[in-house]
Amino acid sequence: MESAWAVSLTKTRLGARFRRLHRRFGKAGGKKAAVAIAHTILVIVWHVLHDQIEYTDLGADYYTERDNPDIQKARLVRQLKELGYDFEISPAA
Repeated sequence: MESAWAVSLTKTRLGARFRRLHRRFGKAGGKKAAVAIAHTILVIVWHVLHDQIEYTDLGADYYTERDNPDIQKARLVRQLKELGYDFEISPAA
């Protein structure tokens, strides 16, 4: 839990995740977010020790990159094409 509270102040993916969860859980959601981050840290540590790999932080902008509209549009277009749909995209009026 101490690590989770400490990571909440950093500019890492875990820090960004803490802030997102804290916003989602509301004003008193800090404790819930800390528990979720502590669980995430435990999972990361288990994978690092079990698989004997290095941990690579994905960066504080991981979630904002993922929500990028251009990237999201490209992903959805690809998924529709994989499902066999043919379409044309035009901007909303």
